[in-house]
Amino acid sequence: MCRSRFVYSLLLGVFFLPLAGCSGGKDKPVPVEGKVLLDDKPISGAMVRLIPQGGGRDATGLTGTDGAFRLDTFTSGDGALPGDYKVVVSKKELPAAAEAGPIPVPKGNDPKEMEKYKQMMMGMSKTEKAAKDAVPAVYGDAAKTPLKCRVPTDGTLTLKLRSTGGS
Repeated sequence: MCRSRFVYSLLLGVFFLPLAGCSGGKDKPVPVEGKVLLDDKPISGAMVRLIPQGGGRDATGLTGTDGAFRLDTFTSGDGALPGDYKVVVSKKELPAAAEAGPIPVPKGNDPKEMEKYKQMMMGMSKTEKAAKDAVPAVYGDAAKTPLKCRVPTDGTLTLKLRSTGGS
């Protein structure tokens, strides 16, 4: 009986021991917050996305009115996993005229109005077409962004963007 308990305990230990290493420090997010500045001015409503260079889970955040953000990986505000990242920052703005709402159903047979309505019905609304990048497009393209970072131990990032698209 003692021998079977020993074997059973040994098997449980062999099974659960590797799982204990899975939650080590490397796999635990580091709280990260920061600020996004465009030409030294805070930008609100921008999406910040950190893409791990070695593969893995992205961290994301949204800037407030003061340009400040807090990153999420698994849960709200938990931060980002340690490592090196590409940084993508994007923001779309709608012109005031586009914020009026969807295109109304056309009356009559005006071909231009019918085409607008057709595009809307296919999921291409006037507002989607009118949206402009409020941040230079290079920062919003994961393949072209010049921004990179290493998740810092103190958890603070300042992302300084330039209207000219360089950092």
